[in-house]
Amino acid sequence: QDWLQGVLNARPSGAMTHWGTVTAMGTSVGAKGSTSLEVEVKDLPLRSNVERNLAEGIRGLYQKCQMYDLNLVVGQQRIPAHKAVIAAMSATCCEKIREAEARFLQARREVTSSSAPCAESAPAPAPAPAEAKPPSPEAAPTSAVEVKAEPAVAAAAPTEPAVPVTRPPVYNNEWKSEAPVPVPTPAPAQPPAADAAPTAVAPAMPTRPELHLDFISKPEAARAFLDLVYGLGEEYNITTDEANQDVLRLAKALDLPCLEALATRWLSQGVTSENVVPRMATCKEFKLESAYDAFEEELVT
Repeated sequence: QDWLQGVLNARPSGAMTHWGTVTAMGTSVGAKGSTSLEVEVKDLPLRSNVERNLAEGIRGLYQKCQMYDLNLVVGQQRIPAHKAVIAAMSATCCEKIREAEARFLQARREVTSSSAPCAESAPAPAPAPAEAKPPSPEAAPTSAVEVKAEPAVAAAAPTEPAVPVTRPPVYNNEWKSEAPVPVPTPAPAQPPAADAAPTAVAPAMPTRPELHLDFISKPEAARAFLDLVYGLGEEYNITTDEANQDVLRLAKALDLPCLEALATRWLSQGVTSENVVPRMATCKEFKLESAYDAFEEELVT
């Protein structure tokens, strides 16, 4: 123990690593030589097995409604999202995001320039008042006329009796027999003129860039797209054929083969004699040749 304490005190750099190895220079120990001792260190904190997952973090931001910087606009609905996540799906998505951001910045510049006050010209300075000239000594002094106001004598006017009220309030039965005082009715409000143009209300300025999906009409199609983007389970939450067609339009417009595969798989589920022909027409419209051939083969057999 004394020798180990001497090694620890004499080491030049004090190399104690996190796994407990103590090293010392031979010149500092002298006769004992250079040795390396393994020191067992217990009760060290274990390394956590939790790994940092970028996908989990982004999914958490979406589910907690945090750090939104983009709106997907479908009809009258706005669905928040993240620009970087949408842009990472495809090159077409990235280009659409850039266009939306450019429109947003241009609109902000226009609003800022229109609301800036116009520079008005400075008003002309008012002329300086003329200085009063002292009276000349040759001028004849004018005699001040002192005017005394006589005190006004308040004439005592005879007190006249107060005019009686024509319609006094009802205090007893004597006045109840009289007809009530007619209350004037207000004039009816004039309706606005038919030729008057309605006042236009300027739309509110959005707070973030907006990606307008004008080629679809079902908001659930955009939500199915976001479920795929953020990895919110493997379920494909579409309820109608029209919404599934919007998903196919979205997949074609944004170049998303993975989303198209989900919509194509949905076409093969719940097929009946009533919807088989419309679904085959959908396959023809969106050029889903393999799905169309599968429908055709099933009908023939």
